[in-house]
Amino acid sequence: MIRAATLLAAGLAFGGAAAQVGGDLKPPHVARVAFEPLEGDGTQIAPGAAFRIAVDVMNAAGADAPAGLTLFGWLRRSDPANLPCTEAAESFFRTGRLPVGAVFLNDPLVAMLTEDDALHLVDPEFSLATANILGAVKLASRPGAVAVDPDLRRLLVPLPEEGRVVAVDTAARQSVLAEGLTRPEAVLPVADGGVIALDAGRLVRRPEGPVPDIEARALVPVPGSSEALALGARAITLFDRDSGAVRLHWDVQASAALPLHGPDGTTGLAAAVGSELLLRYLDAPDAAPLRIPLAAPARALVASRDGRFIFAHDPAGEPVSVVDLARSRLVQSTGAGATAVSEIVAGDSAAYLMLADQSRVGVLDLVSLARSGHAEFREVPLGAARDAALDGAGYLASLWPDSGVIAVHRESRQGYRLQDFAAMGNAPAMSAIPLRGGVPRAIHVLDRSFREGPTGSFRTVTTLPGPGRWELVATTGLGQLSFCAELPVADPGEATPQAGRLLAEQADGALQLRVVDGAGAPLELRGVLTFAALSGVWRDRAPFRSDATGRARAIYELPPGDPVVLTLEAPGAPSFVPLLVEAD
Repeated sequence: MIRAATLLAAGLAFGGAAAQVGGDLKPPHVARVAFEPLEGDGTQIAPGAAFRIAVDVMNAAGADAPAGLTLFGWLRRSDPANLPCTEAAESFFRTGRLPVGAVFLNDPLVAMLTEDDALHLVDPEFSLATANILGAVKLASRPGAVAVDPDLRRLLVPLPEEGRVVAVDTAARQSVLAEGLTRPEAVLPVADGGVIALDAGRLVRRPEGPVPDIEARALVPVPGSSEALALGARAITLFDRDSGAVRLHWDVQASAALPLHGPDGTTGLAAAVGSELLLRYLDAPDAAPLRIPLAAPARALVASRDGRFIFAHDPAGEPVSVVDLARSRLVQSTGAGATAVSEIVAGDSAAYLMLADQSRVGVLDLVSLARSGHAEFREVPLGAARDAALDGAGYLASLWPDSGVIAVHRESRQGYRLQDFAAMGNAPAMSAIPLRGGVPRAIHVLDRSFREGPTGSFRTVTTLPGPGRWELVATTGLGQLSFCAELPVADPGEATPQAGRLLAEQADGALQLRVVDGAGAPLELRGVLTFAALSGVWRDRAPFRSDATGRARAIYELPPGDPVVLTLEAPGAPSFVPLLVEAD
C-alpha cells in the first residue's frame, strides 16, 4: 500500500498538509510525495526495511511538468531544533554538508570487496574526510560474482560455499534472499525482489518462478531492461528475467557475448567466436549472422552506453578491437604494446582501458571515434607498475549517474576518479578516494539517487537506519521549490520536547535577540550564543543573558556579507531552533 500526501513546494516543514504561501501569491510548482514499504501490506515503515520514495513535481500554472529538474533529498530525524526546509536546503547547497546522522538520497556509493571477504561501502564525496566508510559487513565465505540491483539499491552477493545468496543494502545491512542452493556463482535481480542464480551450471529462481531450462556459465544483464543473456558452452540465450520467456536462442560456441541495445531496447546479440565478432538481430532471427573480423581473438566484450561501439579484447594479451556498429566494421586496433588490457569500461563519451600492470589507464574519445573512426590512446598515470599482472577484472567501474569512472590501484589502496575530459590529454587524476579496511579485490558502484522517469517524476529506494521520527527534506535548489514530509514510521519512539526559539529584532542597526519557549512564553536564562557564517570560515561565540521579558541584555553587531546562523545553548533549558540572520 502507498501512503501519499500532497504538498505545496513553499519551503516549509509540515505533516501531511499543504504549505501556506503568504498573501495572494501561489507557488509555481506543486510536489506530491508518497512512501511505499516494499515488504508486507502495511503503510508503516520499520527500521531496516526497504521502502520506495516517489516525488512528483507538477506545474501549478499548466499541464506540463517542469523539465530539467534535479531533485536532491535526504532523511533526517524530526526535531524542533532542525532548520526549516528552505534554510536546510540553502545550507546544503552552500556547504555541501548534511546534519550528522542524515541519510543522503543522491550520488553513488562505492562498494569495495576486500581480500579477507569484507564488503565496505564508501562515499566518494567524502574522499578528503578521515573516515569515508559508511558501513561494512564481513561475509561468511568467499563470494562469487557480485551483482547490483539498481531498482532496490542493493548488492546481490552469491556465496557458493554456503549455497546462499545474500543482499547488502546502502546501510551495509545483510539479508538472506536464497539458501539451500548447490553452488551459486552468479546472480541477477528480478522485479518482484527475488533473484535468478546461476547454480551449478543451471538457472534457478528464488522465490520459485519460471526460468529457461538451459545450461549456462555466465549471466549478463541488459542495461535498463528486464532482459538478460545467459552464455553457455554451446549456445547463447536472451530471456526475460521476470517472465522467464526466451526471446532468442542461438546455437553458437562463443568465448564471450553481450546484448545489442539501442534507444528502443534490445536489438540483438553479439558473440566473439575466434577472431570474429558475430552479430544476430532480433528482427531477422533466421538470417545468417553478420561477421566482422577482429584484430585478435577476444574473450571479453564491452559495449558503449549508447550501444554504438563494441570493444573486444583478451585480458591475457593482444590488442583491443574497436567495432563501430554504425559502420558494421572494425575501425581501430589499439592497446599499450606488450602490456595487456585487463578490463574496459565504456561510458557516454569515453572508454577506459585498465592496463594489467596497473601503471596506467588508457582513455579513448568516443566522439572522435564516431566522427573519424579513430581516437588517440591517451594515458592517465595510476601508480607503480605491478610485478605480476592482474589475474582478473574488478578494479574499474563506472560512476554513473555521475560522469567518469573510479580506477583502483590495488597496491596503494586508492580509487582515482577519472573524468571523460581525460581523453583530451595525458593528465593525471585530479582526485582520489582512500579505500581503507583491507586490500581491494573488486569494486562495484551502487547508485542511491533519485531517478527521473517521466518528466518531473522521481523515485528512489532506501531504508531507515534506526527507530524514531524521520522526515524527508527534498529540494531542487531553484527558488522556493523545497519541502519536508514526515515519514509514517512504525516505531516513532518518544516525542521530542518542543524546542524554544530565538527571535531577531532590529535595534538602531544592531541585532536585538529575544528568547521564548515552544509555546511563545519569554525565558529568563544564561547561556552561550554561537555565530557561524553560512559560507566561509567565520565563527564566534559570546555569552548570552536574557531578562524576564526574554530580551537579551546585550545587542550584537554582525559582520557584513554572508548570512549567519545563530545557535543558543543554555544549561537546564530546552533546545533552541537555529536562527538564520541576513547580515546587512
